[in-house]
Amino acid sequence: MLWPGGYKELVMTIKEFAIKCGVLESTVKDWIEKGYIPGSQGDSIPSSARPPYTATRAKTGSAIIRSMLKACNNHYGIFAGIYNLSQDAFDAYVKSLLDGGYIVEYKEEGVTYYNITVKGVEFLLSWSKVEVASVLKIFSSMLESGDFSHSESGENRQSESNNKDQSPGLYLLN
Repeated sequence: MLWPGGYKELVMTIKEFAIKCGVLESTVKDWIEKGYIPGSQGDSIPSSARPPYTATRAKTGSAIIRSMLKACNNHYGIFAGIYNLSQDAFDAYVKSLLDGGYIVEYKEEGVTYYNITVKGVEFLLSWSKVEVASVLKIFSSMLESGDFSHSESGENRQSESNNKDQSPGLYLLN
């Protein structure tokens, strides 16, 4: 199967993905309908697909940041719709976490995922109010300025090959 962007990769069926995630096939179908599994086409799901983060999600800025970091740490997919955010607001949260070095962007099979960094894990463990305020300040300034674009500098992002080694599963934070 040829995926958007010319990727030819392994795919899973809905049943295989349901088994991988420990959920019912009907749950996976619901996730696909809601757009929670990027790159899925009909009954085919990219082999790199992550289950969406569907735990009870936060409503406030600092709680959303912590929720996103926990999701990345536990190798779940995060998307605007899951958080009931506009795409611009979601992008602003992600950009603040990328720019702060708390997560890195990782692309596989044409789908963008986010992995937590050591700094992100340390942030979750300490959950310093001062550091939360710092991240929220970046986020607020981006909202005010309307700058939701992702920085393309390599400063806070690793190359795609290095990102594969930045597996959230290594940190085992729950």
